[in-house]
This record gives sequence, C-alpha cells and structure tokens, in this order.
Amino acid sequence: GSRSGSGPSSGHPLQRSESFVVFQTKDLPAINISFGPFAQDQALSKELLQPASPLDIPGQLTVGWKVRAFIVQARVFSNNPTVQVFFYIAGRDWDDFKAQDNLPCIRLHAFRDVREIKTSCRMRGNLAQCLAQLELPPSWFNTNVA
Repeated sequence: GSRSGSGPSSGHPLQRSESFVVFQTKDLPAINISFGPFAQDQALSKELLQPASPLDIPGQLTVGWKVRAFIVQARVFSNNPTVQVFFYIAGRDWDDFKAQDNLPCIRLHAFRDVREIKTSCRMRGNLAQCLAQLELPPSWFNTNVA
C-alpha cells in the first residue's frame, strides 16, 4: 500500500521532512541520518540556514547572534502612551568579520484584541543596538473606570 509522509515535499514513501531550530551556535550544525544499516553525517550549508535575500546576501553565518530585548518601562499609561523597547545583540564574536554591515532590522508588534500596531528599527553601530518606539492609540486604554 501507499504511505503518505508529512510536509509538502513528501512525494516518495521513504522521504521525510522534519523541522528543527538552530540556537546559539557559532559553527555550522551537522545532521546525522540513518536508515537501516546506512548512516550519513552532513554539515548544513549556510544557504539552508539563511536563505539568500534579493536585497542582502550575508557573507558570514550569523546564527550565533542572540537578539535581546529590554522593555524600557514595564507599564504604559494613557498620559504617556509610548512603548519603548531597546534591542541589542549579545553572544557575538565581533572580531569574526565586519558585522556592522550585516546587522538585522527588528520589527516590534503590539496587539490588543485583534488590533495590531507595528514599527521597526535597524540595529547599528559597534554595540549593535536600536530603540523601537510605538505610540499606543487612546482606544487601547480602558477609560471606563468604575
């Protein structure tokens, strides 16, 4: 009988697709595949981890970057409805290459019910940091206080 695999690329009964996360690594990860008596180790290519963008193709692997966020004020009030989040990169070996040319853009989303507000900022400088700011609309604050 015919078996159906998981994922969009499962045209062959022996083909299988698995998702995984690469986290806090400086080197290219490797996978080990075995089927019966056969086994194969293979390092993953940089292109599989960072698909080429038509705008910017990074020259170096950046999976070791840890983007951190710091919320400037834990609470936001209607008289000062600005949300500020400071982003920075930790855990990088900055001597590897000229990383400043490949710093990421950050997108900040705020949700209330089904409404969404978003903004973005570009990480810059030797410290690879940016400050994202959102102005929340008055309707997001509860004015019906009993």
